[in-house]
Amino acid sequence: MVQIAGRDVTTPDLALIAAGAVGVVNLFLPWYRIDFGFASASANAFDAGFLAWASALLVVVVGGLTAAKVFAGRALPSSAQIGPNALLLALAGLALVLAVLRLLTESSATFLGLYLGIALAAVQTFFAFTLFKASGERTPDFGRGSPTA
Repeated sequence: MVQIAGRDVTTPDLALIAAGAVGVVNLFLPWYRIDFGFASASANAFDAGFLAWASALLVVVVGGLTAAKVFAGRALPSSAQIGPNALLLALAGLALVLAVLRLLTESSATFLGLYLGIALAAVQTFFAFTLFKASGERTPDFGRGSPTA
Protein backbone atom coordinates (compact mmCIF):
# COMPACT_ATOMS: atom_id res chain seq x y z
CA MET A 1 0.00 0.00 0.00
CA VAL A 2 1.27 3.42 -0.99
CA GLN A 3 0.41 6.70 0.63
CA ILE A 4 -0.45 9.49 -1.83
CA ALA A 5 -1.85 12.85 -0.73
CA GLY A 6 -2.41 11.49 2.76
CA ARG A 7 -4.50 8.57 1.55
CA ASP A 8 -3.67 4.89 1.51
CA VAL A 9 -3.79 3.66 -2.07
CA THR A 10 -3.76 -0.06 -2.77
CA THR A 11 -1.68 -1.51 -5.58
CA PRO A 12 -4.74 -2.39 -7.73
CA ASP A 13 -6.15 1.13 -7.31
CA LEU A 14 -2.79 2.64 -8.18
CA ALA A 15 -2.50 0.46 -11.28
CA LEU A 16 -6.01 1.41 -12.46
CA ILE A 17 -5.31 5.12 -11.96
CA ALA A 18 -1.88 4.97 -13.62
CA ALA A 19 -3.24 3.07 -16.62
CA GLY A 20 -6.00 5.66 -16.96
CA ALA A 21 -3.47 8.50 -16.86
CA VAL A 22 -1.30 6.85 -19.52
CA GLY A 23 -4.53 6.20 -21.44
CA VAL A 24 -5.09 9.96 -21.79
CA VAL A 25 -1.76 10.25 -23.60
CA ASN A 26 -2.51 7.13 -25.63
CA LEU A 27 -5.59 8.79 -27.12
CA PHE A 28 -3.26 11.04 -29.12
CA LEU A 29 -0.46 8.60 -29.97
CA PRO A 30 -0.47 7.10 -33.47
CA TRP A 31 -2.48 3.87 -33.59
CA TYR A 32 -1.88 3.37 -37.31
CA ARG A 33 0.95 4.64 -39.47
CA ILE A 34 1.76 4.41 -43.15
CA ASP A 35 5.16 5.39 -44.52
CA PHE A 36 5.32 6.42 -48.16
CA GLY A 37 9.09 6.89 -48.18
CA PHE A 38 8.91 10.62 -48.81
CA ALA A 39 6.07 11.22 -46.33
CA SER A 40 4.07 9.39 -43.70
CA ALA A 41 0.54 9.50 -42.35
CA SER A 42 -0.74 8.39 -38.98
CA ALA A 43 -4.06 8.03 -37.18
CA ASN A 44 -4.64 8.46 -33.46
CA ALA A 45 -7.44 6.77 -31.51
CA PHE A 46 -10.01 9.31 -32.64
CA ASP A 47 -9.08 8.80 -36.28
CA ALA A 48 -8.91 4.99 -36.04
CA GLY A 49 -12.64 4.41 -35.62
CA PHE A 50 -15.17 3.62 -32.91
CA LEU A 51 -13.45 0.50 -31.57
CA ALA A 52 -10.24 2.46 -30.99
CA TRP A 53 -11.57 5.60 -29.36
CA ALA A 54 -14.24 3.81 -27.32
CA SER A 55 -11.64 1.42 -25.94
CA ALA A 56 -9.21 4.23 -25.13
CA LEU A 57 -11.91 6.34 -23.46
CA LEU A 58 -13.08 3.39 -21.35
CA VAL A 59 -9.52 3.01 -20.03
CA VAL A 60 -9.57 6.70 -19.04
CA VAL A 61 -13.02 6.33 -17.45
CA VAL A 62 -11.93 3.35 -15.31
CA GLY A 63 -8.89 5.33 -14.15
CA GLY A 64 -11.03 8.38 -13.42
CA LEU A 65 -13.66 6.44 -11.48
CA THR A 66 -10.94 4.81 -9.39
CA ALA A 67 -9.25 8.17 -8.74
CA ALA A 68 -12.59 9.66 -7.67
CA LYS A 69 -13.12 6.74 -5.30
CA VAL A 70 -9.66 6.98 -3.76
CA PHE A 71 -8.96 10.71 -3.63
CA ALA A 72 -12.39 12.34 -3.51
CA GLY A 73 -14.02 9.68 -1.36
CA ARG A 74 -16.80 9.29 -3.91
CA ALA A 75 -18.74 6.06 -4.02
CA LEU A 76 -18.74 4.33 -7.36
CA PRO A 77 -22.16 3.92 -8.96
CA SER A 78 -23.81 0.64 -8.14
CA SER A 79 -27.19 -0.99 -8.20
CA ALA A 80 -28.79 -4.04 -6.66
CA GLN A 81 -27.61 -6.05 -9.68
CA ILE A 82 -24.01 -4.91 -10.07
CA GLY A 83 -21.56 -3.67 -7.44
CA PRO A 84 -18.93 -0.96 -7.93
CA ASN A 85 -16.00 -3.36 -8.40
CA ALA A 86 -18.00 -5.47 -10.83
CA LEU A 87 -18.71 -2.27 -12.77
CA LEU A 88 -14.98 -1.48 -12.99
CA LEU A 89 -14.29 -5.03 -14.13
CA ALA A 90 -17.01 -4.85 -16.79
CA LEU A 91 -15.77 -1.51 -18.15
CA ALA A 92 -12.12 -2.63 -18.21
CA GLY A 93 -13.05 -5.94 -19.83
CA LEU A 94 -15.12 -4.13 -22.45
CA ALA A 95 -12.17 -1.84 -23.19
CA LEU A 96 -9.96 -4.89 -23.71
CA VAL A 97 -12.48 -6.60 -26.01
CA LEU A 98 -12.92 -3.45 -28.11
CA ALA A 99 -9.15 -2.92 -28.46
CA VAL A 100 -8.57 -6.53 -29.50
CA LEU A 101 -11.45 -6.28 -31.98
CA ARG A 102 -9.80 -3.15 -33.42
CA LEU A 103 -6.62 -5.15 -33.97
CA LEU A 104 -8.51 -8.07 -35.52
CA THR A 105 -10.58 -5.91 -37.87
CA GLU A 106 -7.68 -3.77 -39.09
CA SER A 107 -4.28 -5.33 -38.58
CA SER A 108 -2.28 -3.61 -41.33
CA ALA A 109 -0.14 -0.55 -40.57
CA THR A 110 -0.63 -0.91 -36.81
CA PHE A 111 1.57 1.23 -34.61
CA LEU A 112 2.42 1.92 -30.97
CA GLY A 113 -0.92 3.32 -29.77
CA LEU A 114 -2.92 0.21 -30.59
CA TYR A 115 -0.58 -2.12 -28.74
CA LEU A 116 -0.32 0.26 -25.79
CA GLY A 117 -4.12 0.48 -25.72
CA ILE A 118 -4.40 -3.31 -25.55
CA ALA A 119 -1.76 -3.47 -22.81
CA LEU A 120 -3.45 -0.74 -20.73
CA ALA A 121 -6.86 -2.39 -21.04
CA ALA A 122 -5.34 -5.78 -20.09
CA VAL A 123 -3.63 -4.28 -17.01
CA GLN A 124 -6.87 -2.63 -15.94
CA THR A 125 -8.85 -5.82 -16.48
CA PHE A 126 -6.40 -7.82 -14.37
CA PHE A 127 -6.35 -5.35 -11.48
CA ALA A 128 -10.12 -4.73 -11.66
CA PHE A 129 -10.56 -8.51 -11.38
CA THR A 130 -8.23 -8.49 -8.37
CA LEU A 131 -10.35 -5.80 -6.70
CA PHE A 132 -13.55 -7.63 -7.61
CA LYS A 133 -12.37 -10.91 -6.07
CA ALA A 134 -11.05 -9.18 -2.92
CA SER A 135 -14.33 -7.28 -2.42
CA GLY A 136 -16.40 -10.44 -2.17
CA GLU A 137 -18.98 -9.07 -4.59
CA ARG A 138 -21.03 -11.60 -6.46
CA THR A 139 -21.49 -11.74 -10.19
CA PRO A 140 -24.79 -10.27 -11.33
CA ASP A 141 -27.72 -12.63 -11.81
CA PHE A 142 -29.34 -10.93 -14.79
CA GLY A 143 -32.46 -12.69 -15.95
CA ARG A 144 -32.44 -15.30 -13.20
CA GLY A 145 -35.62 -14.45 -11.46
CA SER A 146 -37.84 -16.93 -9.72
CA PRO A 147 -38.51 -20.02 -11.81
CA THR A 148 -41.82 -20.05 -13.64
CA ALA A 149 -44.19 -22.93 -13.27
